[in-house]
Amino acid sequence: MIGIALDFMDRIRPPDRAIRWMRRFLYGMGVVALIVVVARPFFTVGINLNHSLPGHVFLIHKGEMPERGQLVAFRFQGFEPYFPAGATFVKILAGMPGDVVSAVDEGCIEYRVSRTIIGCAKPRTRDGKVLLLGPVGEIPGKRYAVRGTHPDSLDSRYAAVGWIRQGQIIGRAYGLF
Repeated sequence: MIGIALDFMDRIRPPDRAIRWMRRFLYGMGVVALIVVVARPFFTVGINLNHSLPGHVFLIHKGEMPERGQLVAFRFQGFEPYFPAGATFVKILAGMPGDVVSAVDEGCIEYRVSRTIIGCAKPRTRDGKVLLLGPVGEIPGKRYAVRGTHPDSLDSRYAAVGWIRQGQIIGRAYGLF
């Protein structure tokens, strides 16, 4: 009886190749887990579920201040019922302290930062909720204007985002895919 059981165990034993593959997989997962634990104070991942920017997954370098035209990740102040306060937003840094933001009626309310067009502000959301226009004038110190690439992007054209404070900025974002 014992001989039959041992014979059965030899027949169902996985081949050495599968064991080697499983060990490599587990080692690899261990290395990834170690990197995540070590890198967490410096990096995080942001996910964009809408089409306000090209790309959906972003690596965020915490504490790195982006320059104009680069991606910035920041904590959103909230716009219920669409986005909760504290949600991570990724947008393009369009305006710096000292830049002038203007809104010109060109058939739509066209927002510009130092003559560069951000886009047209819409009076309502797709489901009819009123959108208040964002601030205009000179951007004060430690405040920034942000923009998306999609015409319907919720960005500094609207009061819900406005000019973001330096304290809201998480860091520079890099598009992964």
